[in-house]
Amino acid sequence: MSSVFCLYFEWLRDTAIGKIFIVLQHNLNASSTGQHISELLQREGSHEGALEIIDSVVGVKSPATLVKRANSMLAFLRWCDLAGRCESNCFQEHVLWDYFRYLKDSGAAASKADSMMSAVRFAVFVLGFECLKPAANSRRLIGASELMLTGKRLLRQALVLTSAQIIRLHNILVDNDRHLMDRVLVAHLLFALYGRCRNSDLLAVRTIECDFDSKGGFVILTTCNHKSGRLASLKTRLLPIIIPARGVDGSIWPGKALEVLELAGCSIQNPIDGPLVHAPAGGVGVFMNRGLRSTEVSKALRSFLGIDEPAPGFDGEIVSSHSLKATLLAWSARYGLSPQTRSLLGRHTSCLNETFSIYSRDLACAPVAELQKVIDCVADGTFSPDAERSRFFREPSDISHEEPHQCVKQEAAVEDGFIVIPDSPEVFTDDTIGNTCENTGIQEHMDDSCAGETLVLDSDSSSSSSAESSDDPETATAQPRVKRFRARIPDREECFVHSKSHLVHRFNGDSRNDVKFLVCGKRLTDSYSRCTEATAWNILCKSCNRK
Repeated sequence: MSSVFCLYFEWLRDTAIGKIFIVLQHNLNASSTGQHISELLQREGSHEGALEIIDSVVGVKSPATLVKRANSMLAFLRWCDLAGRCESNCFQEHVLWDYFRYLKDSGAAASKADSMMSAVRFAVFVLGFECLKPAANSRRLIGASELMLTGKRLLRQALVLTSAQIIRLHNILVDNDRHLMDRVLVAHLLFALYGRCRNSDLLAVRTIECDFDSKGGFVILTTCNHKSGRLASLKTRLLPIIIPARGVDGSIWPGKALEVLELAGCSIQNPIDGPLVHAPAGGVGVFMNRGLRSTEVSKALRSFLGIDEPAPGFDGEIVSSHSLKATLLAWSARYGLSPQTRSLLGRHTSCLNETFSIYSRDLACAPVAELQKVIDCVADGTFSPDAERSRFFREPSDISHEEPHQCVKQEAAVEDGFIVIPDSPEVFTDDTIGNTCENTGIQEHMDDSCAGETLVLDSDSSSSSSAESSDDPETATAQPRVKRFRARIPDREECFVHSKSHLVHRFNGDSRNDVKFLVCGKRLTDSYSRCTEATAWNILCKSCNRK
């Protein structure tokens, strides 16, 4: 863990301990911790020894939690002073009841009483305030805090990103015309997105391990600073954050992301012992000592996606840094992954789930492999998490038939050596195709050996005029059949067919930064296989036809 990060937590912990000492000094004899301090002061008179006792009592609890509990108790003591409560020990159930009534009548924040109840339980079970045990179990205090809490504003969950927005981040990462620091921030966003990370998870990265090649793999980050690391035994264990290397756009993005971080001067040599990306301080390669704050990450994410900043007082759902954690977990739920798998992917724990499971790299590998399948399905179009629930999943046949779903009943044309069938609500019949082929002179490109093969189109608008003119109900509802054509491949071009959608795509040699692009703009990946005029029997990509 970096020295700056350690110094901040030490300062926060010292602040919390100092506040707790003020609370205990109100009546040292009211708690077991106060009694220990009283004995020490009588024997040595050392305040440093008193702070050391409190430091040992609170143990490994989060400094932020300690500050929150101490602030609640200090607010209660300030009210006692202003209200003139002269009891020698204000930590009594009936005094707290009067305090809760005051909070309700004065219109205090809805969560203030609930925070005080948490502070009461902390005082009883950690600091040893035996006099507060009746208050911790008091039904009138618990009920009053719950009633006030119902007035809290509705929960605002972070919006889930769409696949188009994620692809936009990928495009910025590989865009050499963008400012280098923009690409650095996008690299940080992608690591958080595919790693299902809170912003705090990337503030104290220990190591980066690369385990991927041109076909895929993983990147493994390790950290000691995690929300689930509450136990003392977990403070010395590294939590693995396993990140799939193949993205929504089909690219192996971590290589480019790490390259951008190295160009900007970020430390990616193990051990890192600090934030994955430090907060930028202006120019290229100039960073602050601290990591990125969640508010800074949220603002950068909205800026890259072209989303306006929320107006002051807006209480709706917004895109924020937590959207990066929630997106792939939401996609996994929509895809149908089990709750246990999603729990491991999100590194969540509960009383029914052993904490050590999220610290085990072996147990986390299988869920991440399932997540990679979800991402691949989004990339090839068989899973659409942004669509309506009834349209999440699409069969490969639906995708391959999507282009010829509506064809015109007019002459076909030949463009760049490919047969083009224009769109129309009417569907070709066998006779129409035969006539068209004769008129356009492309009958020779139909395979005589496969003349019996047909492609059935499930069009809702299938030749309604033919159905109406037929008296036979079986003929009226019959599915029209369309013969498939074999594409003529132009010179200096190649054709590739997708393994799942079975769409034929053109490739004219377009290559940038060792990445090949099809005519329609898609990346030429291992999901495509080369086809020839003898095998190009599938539907041609509509975008490739236009260009």
